Amino acid sequence: MRPELLESAAEHTKLPAVPVKKLIIALSVITLLVAGGLSLLASSNPDGLEWAIGKTTGSQELEASGDVHAGAAAVQEGTAFMPDYDYKDGNGSGTSAAGLIGAAITFAVAGAAGAAITIVKKRRKAAGGGGVAN
Repeated sequence: MRPELLESAAEHTKLPAVPVKKLIIALSVITLLVAGGLSLLASSNPDGLEWAIGKTTGSQELEASGDVHAGAAAVQEGTAFMPDYDYKDGNGSGTSAAGLIGAAITFAVAGAAGAAITIVKKRRKAAGGGGVAN
């Protein structure tokens, strides 16, 4: 914990810059290990939802019919580049790649959101908005 963060916020003083680069590198390494390595240990057994659906309906997937379902299924078939966390050939070798790709997409979206927030805050400050009212 860094209590000086709260104190500086209350007193409207600036703190020295936090070394973000080291933090991002450490989090990236941990993410690569978890997404790429631990995904190999994922269970092939059904998860809780699949288990409950299987017990209720007798099948692990719900049967659905209709134009809306068919349209959604067609879109998913055309856009899912790793269905069931695997390559389209389904040989089981894509689990780690799916984890790494998912982590990269999440990191990119979070980074873009952070960058957008920073840009908006800088523009407001430059325009004289300053931020949150007291």
